[in-house]
Amino acid sequence: MILIGATVVLAIGLWAASEFDNAEHFNRAGGVVTSLSLLLVLSQFHFENRHKREEDQSEMRVAELASLRQYPLAFAQQVTSRAKSKAEHRIENTRYLLLSTSVVTGAVGEMVHALGDVVYELGLHLLV
Repeated sequence: MILIGATVVLAIGLWAASEFDNAEHFNRAGGVVTSLSLLLVLSQFHFENRHKREEDQSEMRVAELASLRQYPLAFAQQVTSRAKSKAEHRIENTRYLLLSTSVVTGAVGEMVHALGDVVYELGLHLLV
């Protein structure tokens, strides 16, 4: 989703640079893309905090159900441990995906922010 948003922002920046004959608009689009990458990192923090709260609530529910149905506590803990392990694996994969996407998006955004006008002008000279 963030990659689509970044692509749209860069396309709008190119359009604005062309429409208003000012390459600085492309640079600004790069700055917006960098900001989007930071929002992605913020969403990762939110995801992890929400998951931790849900995990704590799930552990309490399992303990309550175990006592209501008179399951041995060891059995309930084993089930909880398995579910927790799967969730941790999923979170680790999600963390890697989000953070690597954020780094790549931020790097592209900063490159465009720093050199967008140069790349735009060079592209114009090569096309004309």
